[in-house]
Amino acid sequence: MFISTVSSNRSRKSSRLTTGLFMLVCIILAQMATAQTSSFTAAKVDAGQECNWPFNAVATNPADNKVYAFWRKGAGAGATYKLIRWDNPGWTTLSTFTTANGTSSSVKVPDFGDAADKVSLAIDKTGRFHVVFKGIALSTVNDGVWYGTSADGVNWSFQPVDILPASAANESLYDAVIEIDKQNQPTRRLPVQYHSHTPDLPASVLPANRG
Repeated sequence: MFISTVSSNRSRKSSRLTTGLFMLVCIILAQMATAQTSSFTAAKVDAGQECNWPFNAVATNPADNKVYAFWRKGAGAGATYKLIRWDNPGWTTLSTFTTANGTSSSVKVPDFGDAADKVSLAIDKTGRFHVVFKGIALSTVNDGVWYGTSADGVNWSFQPVDILPASAANESLYDAVIEIDKQNQPTRRLPVQYHSHTPDLPASVLPANRG
């Protein structure tokens, strides 16, 4: 009788263990099926302009946990820069700005003559937007990099951070990247200044970061 009782207890424990393992396998399979059937939501941002590359940068705002993008439509003096926000299922344009002589926006960047190449976006913990972009300065007719900042994504202030002098005829600037440091301050990786007509010479690399 004792042997029979022990055997019965073991059988019930084994059955409960088997049932538990089966349920666990079912939960894992259900989670895998859900992950496999997940889909992305997408929406067209805007129509491009001619054959110009629509350079863009994307960042998540720590203040509202929403995704924002900063992009350039067109090139040259008529380019338009746009700050947009993803409001599922589409994008909302918060603000635009253009070159000093551009006509696509009422917000103009002083001394910014022609837009070119890539853009960069960073958002600090307070939700303030920081952007950098490259172009040609009207004052020197040479490469320059500008910095823009906005507390609300609508009202902007700009300043040049690197402009090559008119005498630097054989030099150019690479694109800059903006970042936020541990003190919640914007820093940027400076462009590389190089001699475009003397490729045999080593590039003179500017300091890696500067506030």
